[in-house]
Amino acid sequence: MDASFKMLGLDKLNKELKKIPEEFRTKSLASSTRAASVVFVKKAKINVVKDSGSLESAIRTQKKKSPSKWLSKYQVNINPRRKKKALALGKGSIYYGNMVENGTSKMAAQPFMRPAFASEKENSVRQFGKTLD
Repeated sequence: MDASFKMLGLDKLNKELKKIPEEFRTKSLASSTRAASVVFVKKAKINVVKDSGSLESAIRTQKKKSPSKWLSKYQVNINPRRKKKALALGKGSIYYGNMVENGTSKMAAQPFMRPAFASEKENSVRQFGKTLD
């Protein structure tokens, strides 16, 4: 599932950011965007069905390549391939996150990412601003 949102009316913020040296600007944007994405991760982890806990521990935020130095891009997703350490602990790959979220022909959907996104959009924007301050 891909979901995204855009914050509108940020012209004033953009003008202020251009006054900051580039190194600080990119770090500020990255840390603020990451903090905003962590809001979704926390809510998704609360929402997810907890059987073994593997799916919950696989929900993460991941920095993605940005098309511009003016943008910072993070994605909230389920890590399908776990580290060797997790595999050694008996927590194998998490291939079934999408099946839990959307359901299958034999299993009803138990959404956890969409409700997290729907309920935390405004909190995420607030966290972005708070971190940027």
